[in-house]
Amino acid sequence: MIHHFLITSSSGLVLYSREFTSSLAQPRLVGSLLTALVEFSKKNVSLPVSYIELEKVAVAVSVSESTRIICAVFFDSEDGFYFGKLISTELLLAFSQVYTENIENVNRLDNFGDFSSKLPDILISCLGCVLNELKATGFVDNAVLFYGDDILANTFSEESYYFVSFCKELIRSANGLVSSSSDKLQSITLETQPEQGLGGVQSKQLVVYQLEHCLYLVVLLPSNQKESAVYETNRIISLLEKLFDTALSLGSF
Repeated sequence: MIHHFLITSSSGLVLYSREFTSSLAQPRLVGSLLTALVEFSKKNVSLPVSYIELEKVAVAVSVSESTRIICAVFFDSEDGFYFGKLISTELLLAFSQVYTENIENVNRLDNFGDFSSKLPDILISCLGCVLNELKATGFVDNAVLFYGDDILANTFSEESYYFVSFCKELIRSANGLVSSSSDKLQSITLETQPEQGLGGVQSKQLVVYQLEHCLYLVVLLPSNQKESAVYETNRIISLLEKLFDTALSLGSF
C-alpha cells in the first residue's frame, strides 16, 4: 500500500506531494534530504539511490537524467521492490512529459497542481507494464486484464472486445456451477487439441483467473511451458491486485 509520494527538483524543492494513508511530517525537509542522498551516492559511486527498505516501510526512488527531478514513493515494505519502483518510474515519466517547460523554469508550484487528475491513468498504465513484462518472459503468449466492461491492459494485437465478452459469459456460467456451495471460482482452463510441432506434440491453453475486486486476468500459454507460465502468472497476480487497489482508492472506477 502506498502511504505517500513526492516529486522534487534537483535543488530539493518539493514540486508535488500526495498523501494516501499517512502524510510526511515535513515534506520539504524530506525532499532536501532525499536530494542530498541521491547526489551523495552519485558523486561517490556514480549510481543514484533507488530503494531504501526499513522494517515496515520502503522508499522507491526514481531519478530523471534529463530533468534531474526525483520521485520518491513511500509504501509498505512487504509489497516488494518492483511495486514501488514501477510506480515511482511511471509517475516520474508522466510528470516529466507533462511539465517539461515548467520544470526547467520553476517559479510557481501551483503549476503542478493538476497532476492529481492524471494519477488514475498513470496507475492504469502500470497494469499494462506488468502484462508486458509477463509476455516478455516468453512463457506466456498474450494476456488481457479486464474489469467489468473495461479492458485495463491488453497484449493481444487484435480487438479483444468480443473475446472478453466470451470470457465474461464463461465466468458467469462457471460461477453458476458453484453458486449452491460456499466455494469461490479461482480459474478456468480451456485447451486446444494437441498438434505436432517442431518441438513435439504441443497444445495451447487459455486460462481465466478471477482476482480480487472482480478483476479478471486471461492468459494464453503453450502447454509445454505451463509450469513456468503459471509460476510467472502467479507472481504478478498479487502485484496487479495491489496496483488496482491503489487505482480504486483514487476513484478510478
